[in-house]
Amino acid sequence: MTNEEKYLLRIRTQQADESATKSARTVLAGTLLSISLMVLCFALLKRELSERKKAQEALSKSEKWFSTTLSSIGDAVIATDMNGAVTFLNPVAQQLTGWNLEQARGKSMDLVFDIVNAETRRPVENPVKKVFREGKIVGLADHTVLLSQDGRQFDIEDGAAPIITETGESFGVVLVFRD
Repeated sequence: MTNEEKYLLRIRTQQADESATKSARTVLAGTLLSISLMVLCFALLKRELSERKKAQEALSKSEKWFSTTLSSIGDAVIATDMNGAVTFLNPVAQQLTGWNLEQARGKSMDLVFDIVNAETRRPVENPVKKVFREGKIVGLADHTVLLSQDGRQFDIEDGAAPIITETGESFGVVLVFRD
């Protein structure tokens, strides 16, 4: 009976050792798998952040290029959002309207681009409103005068067009005019 108990003890000890070894291997495998997944996630995140940074740099470069281009045009350029609020004025537009970009940004186009008929001195419909209504490129009638914020007056010619993406989404209106 003692020999039988020793034999059973030895078998149970051996089974316990095997079970402990299996458990240790499972824990080790799980830990290695977890570490591997974390490293993989970190690498993918790092790659995604790198790609996003490159895209942001490209977008910033593109925005700077377009802003510089619009600022360099010899005609006055004003852009609005879908509410008719000013989002951009190039230097020529600032000079003619008497408004700087910081003052004008977010203001109604009616306030910044104050136009009247040269003969009757009655207000003329703002071309931005006409673009919103008609959804196409429009021009002003002849004999239009721009009343600058500082009191100067300019006989102007202009045209306005909707700002539309390749997918047909509207972003606002761009107005180009000259003295």
